[in-house]
Amino acid sequence: MQQRTMMIGDVSCIVYEQKHAECLLVQVADTSDLETLDHEVELIRDTAARPFVLAAYPVRNWNHDLSPLQAPPVYGQQGFGDGAQQTLKTLEEAVIPQTCAALEIAGTVPVVLGGCSLAGFFALWAAYHSIRFEAIAAVSPSMWFPGWIPFTKDHAPHACHIYLSLGDKEEKTKNKTMATVGNGRRLYADPV
Repeated sequence: MQQRTMMIGDVSCIVYEQKHAECLLVQVADTSDLETLDHEVELIRDTAARPFVLAAYPVRNWNHDLSPLQAPPVYGQQGFGDGAQQTLKTLEEAVIPQTCAALEIAGTVPVVLGGCSLAGFFALWAAYHSIRFEAIAAVSPSMWFPGWIPFTKDHAPHACHIYLSLGDKEEKTKNKTMATVGNGRRLYADPV
């Protein structure tokens, strides 16, 4: 796979491309995610059914840029902002079209949005607020976010496919807010 850096606005995105890509994977990332991208792309390449492009879009302020609304801190002092709508707009209006144009991929290519932790939650949230994503990959998503479970009971995601993974110990934490993630996962496993 070929790797390149693309400037989208004032953000440096890392892009991995295969020839004749049939889908675009967009990963919202932070610096620790960027350190393991080579390995992640290898694993995806070894199991993917079709050629793909992966565009990693690093956010500057994790708690603000990926949160749909303000919320108090769960750990430490930093609370959560309300920048998710702007991040989604940037993905839809800049990251996806500019990546497709630069790599000469059809603008109608299926797009998969993925992320881990708060980025996984952002991906799930985006599935309810955008029709652009065919699939969502949410790894250890922060489904403890205030109001998430009631929201999902009253709304349906637009994405055709949603993949969720949750570690065995995540809902067994002593932090009462974080311990609710299992309830969120069960909503998707056992829909009403």
